Amino acid sequence: MKKNITAIALSGALTLALLTPAFAANTLSFSDVPATHWAYAAITDMTEKEMFKGTTPAVNGVGTFSPDDDMSRAAFVTVIVRYLYPDEIKPVAAGQKWYEPYTAVARVHGIIRDGELSDMDGAMLRQEMATVLVRAADLQQKEVGELVDTSEIADYDTIENTYKQDVRKCFSYGMIKGIDSKGTFAPLGKMNRAQAATVVYRLMGVGLSDASNGKPEESSKPETKPEETTKPETKPEEKPEHQHKFSSKVIAPTTTSQGYTEYT
Repeated sequence: MKKNITAIALSGALTLALLTPAFAANTLSFSDVPATHWAYAAITDMTEKEMFKGTTPAVNGVGTFSPDDDMSRAAFVTVIVRYLYPDEIKPVAAGQKWYEPYTAVARVHGIIRDGELSDMDGAMLRQEMATVLVRAADLQQKEVGELVDTSEIADYDTIENTYKQDVRKCFSYGMIKGIDSKGTFAPLGKMNRAQAATVVYRLMGVGLSDASNGKPEESSKPETKPEETTKPETKPEEKPEHQHKFSSKVIAPTTTSQGYTEYT
């Protein structure tokens, strides 16, 4: 009986957390993303559009975003699907993981394919991110002009052959600019939440016409945590004029390795 009461209480608390207006992205600011943060514009825009949400309950309208924490493959694919196909997302069925309705839509449209991203709970690698971004851009019929020369990507030879063309396209689109002024890509680096917000922000139309401004997406500043990629400093471009219909569906949470509940 005690176990049943506990289960009911936990279920009620979780439902309340998901539905509480304090979590609404368009009314939330983040204590760990000040206006001086390199990704402030992207994070603000993406949360206003409810593409991303906070990682802790808001207190008086202020929550946390955890910009330097890893972005899981599941979370990244979820954001892409939420942007492109919000009306195709189905509720989580009994026995499904929270992200399976999103990966199902992603597979239907070829955003991910069988055998790819097998560990959906693991961190999204930068070269994997490039392929997902290019497929998403192709689905929007975005056109890329002449591809950047491989010499502009400092560590091009370290990129796995499967991803090389997609990385070049991402640089050509302006969705990726490298982690330093040399154009270093760091293909096996793990995406963090700030980086993820920035590339999706650019995917939606921001910065695609400003690909040659020479500014890196991130700095080559030494890492503060071994599992994270280097912190970016350059601010993204201004907010996009492009608007898209977004889903208002409640997203089931997942508990990250850092111990908080993520509502990506």
